[in-house]
Amino acid sequence: MSSSNNPDVHPDLMKSMGAAKRVDFATSNIPLWLMRFLSGFVPAIPLVGVTLSTVHVPGPPGCKPVRTLLIVPKNLPQDRLPPAVLWIHGGGLILGTPEISVPRCCLFALELNAVFALPDYRLAPDHRAPAAVDDCYAVLDWLKNGADGRVDGSVLAVGGESAGGGLAAAVVQMAKDTRVAIRSQILMYPMLDDRSAFNAEEYPEPAGVKIWHRKNNILGWSSYLGEEHVKDPASAPPYAIPGRRVDLSGLAEAWIGVGTEDLFHQEDVEYARRLKDAGVKVELMVVPGAFHAFDAWLDNKSSLRKDWDGGMLGVLKRTLA
Repeated sequence: MSSSNNPDVHPDLMKSMGAAKRVDFATSNIPLWLMRFLSGFVPAIPLVGVTLSTVHVPGPPGCKPVRTLLIVPKNLPQDRLPPAVLWIHGGGLILGTPEISVPRCCLFALELNAVFALPDYRLAPDHRAPAAVDDCYAVLDWLKNGADGRVDGSVLAVGGESAGGGLAAAVVQMAKDTRVAIRSQILMYPMLDDRSAFNAEEYPEPAGVKIWHRKNNILGWSSYLGEEHVKDPASAPPYAIPGRRVDLSGLAEAWIGVGTEDLFHQEDVEYARRLKDAGVKVELMVVPGAFHAFDAWLDNKSSLRKDWDGGMLGVLKRTLA
């Protein structure tokens, strides 16, 4: 992995291989509340061509409203309402805020002339499954109904990264079962299946894993599911583990991207295969040598960045047109 001409590593990743490290949330002496506090600090970026605002969307029945960031292009066409994309942040189901997804979503909103809604969903272990997916679905339902006159609720896509990608897959499954039309789903190295945490024999950890490894994954899934459902996943709430869903037919077209050194590589490739077998159109991008969240280390002008973002944008542009 250290050789500059290693064919198993995309050349754009060579400089980041030493910079990215294993991060041990599971064994850290830093309390979870402090990790959450620190993860909320996101460098401010200049908002060029978009507005960023906060709304509070009605939450699931009996729950508080969901704080949601709205990214709206300034020069939207005046003759029609824009499409909408629900974008869900990552953080292993235990960390993160929607602010971490703002830079990418601002760029995508401009490219697509679409409104992006980023929910601040409830985190585990304070709120176990299905709290996170229910919050995200509540925001999707708000978008479906027009977002108080802001969007065309009939033209929707869902996406997210890491845990957010897993939640996006779950929201799309919920939408299919409740007959809400979704044009496409964008799943960046999604956290789909608890078996990559608890079944090391079936889901071996890649040799080059960084950032999110098995111990962290065990913490994330244990926090979200609770001990009872870890022992008996079949009893988990519906949509808690999207990778375990049996019937994938009729789901929205998907783009799935993951690296070969990502702990989620096997489950993501398997989910893509199962979607295809169920008749769902899928575009799968597998990046040689890429670790989890590798794109955070990429130069914005690199060929891999252009291919990675371009793959997502290509599907979104076509399906939201």
